[in-house]
Amino acid sequence: MFGDVAATSAGATVRTDDDDALGARPLATGDEVVAGWVVETTGDATASIDLAGGGVVRFDGDARLTFLDLAADPETGELTGPSRPAIEVGGGRVWLNPGDDAIAVQSAGATI
Repeated sequence: MFGDVAATSAGATVRTDDDDALGARPLATGDEVVAGWVVETTGDATASIDLAGGGVVRFDGDARLTFLDLAADPETGELTGPSRPAIEVGGGRVWLNPGDDAIAVQSAGATI
């Protein structure tokens, strides 16, 4: 688990593995964010996630974040070692304070 949604506004959505047939649903305060989720904001929407390691990620302005575990085998999804959480940023504005645990950030083919 990456953390919990601390705050969100209208226009913030999430697509989970369970939602594939249904499409995106509204992101809700209290949701537990896990690997595989894709979270998006449109227009003036904002969201904040309290990370499990004590950090926080906030985003708005047409952001698209994909929550990944870099230790997961891309074919099977099975972990190949210790969990390595990462957030792939596909656009928009994002603020990140990783807290006590390191978290990778990927953007346009680079890992930060």
